[in-house]
Amino acid sequence: MENGGCVRFAGLGESRVVEAELVTNDEVLAILVEHGVDTRGKNGADTEDLVGIRTRWWSRMSSTEHALEASRAAIADAAHRNGGAFDASMIELVHSGGSSPDNVFPACACEVQGALGVPPETCEARDVSLACASWLDALLLAASRMRAKGFRYGLVAVGECVGTRLNAPTSLSYCLWGDAGGAVVLEYDPAGDPAYGLVADKAISDGQYASWTRSLKLGTHPDHAAYPYPDASMLDKGRDIHRYAIREVSKAIAKLLADHGFSDPPDYLVPHNANLGMVHQIGKRLGVPEERVLTRIAERGNTSSASIPITLAHYAGAGRFRRGDLLAITSFGGGMAIDVALYRWP
Repeated sequence: MENGGCVRFAGLGESRVVEAELVTNDEVLAILVEHGVDTRGKNGADTEDLVGIRTRWWSRMSSTEHALEASRAAIADAAHRNGGAFDASMIELVHSGGSSPDNVFPACACEVQGALGVPPETCEARDVSLACASWLDALLLAASRMRAKGFRYGLVAVGECVGTRLNAPTSLSYCLWGDAGGAVVLEYDPAGDPAYGLVADKAISDGQYASWTRSLKLGTHPDHAAYPYPDASMLDKGRDIHRYAIREVSKAIAKLLADHGFSDPPDYLVPHNANLGMVHQIGKRLGVPEERVLTRIAERGNTSSASIPITLAHYAGAGRFRRGDLLAITSFGGGMAIDVALYRWP
């Protein structure tokens, strides 16, 4: 990558699940029935068979609270991995964003930076708004800024409350969404081996399909007044999005691998957790077996842009990755937006 050196994950974290706030498929379907939605006789097992979800976390926390808790966990992890020689004062960049911000402004990144006590005179902060692609895009931008400016440490954090704040009980898509917070501390070592850490990336914007998704009742457009509930809506384009993601995401990953001399499939695919069937199809096209397509879908549902960092935090914490493992990390979100990163585990 440009400017040489190595950008790696120094610490990973997520907001801690409150078990009592996990909601089952049958509980979600019962809520839909109460709202007069025709659930077509489906039960919880049907939902799991269709999209791979058993439960999701509908939390009492705000999106910023999720981002902040995940950030503190990632900072603690970085300190642990660095023998205690790390704290928030060493961070020089904070990125955030997502599908379900608490506010249009101030930026979540600024709120997180302030709450953590990151020194303002040495820190820049910004949010990225690319729906489910927000966190990974913010991470790629952070890595680029860190290389260009020589920042040693950065923080990329996101909190998502799509399940509880942007989820209308008007259709079966109500079953998809959950809440989460995820974060990573990035470290840039200008003398590090560029064959490890973030080794390649690609961002794609396909605005001809921007009309496929919309955040209903979140924004200032006059049309929002017509909707009864806030909703992360696919505007009846769910099947189109499904086919597009399988086709274009797998194509983007394959091209990035080929362009950087990788002839074999990646060791792991870490995708945005949209639904299980979709990401397994992407893995199949790349030659990645299902057991190496890593997700948290079953227990957490679709947590929008938080899905990748909570997946990384979980599997890294479980010791899944070994030095030299190549991860293809990919997100796709409304816009349409696609991000791909190749990460060689240091």
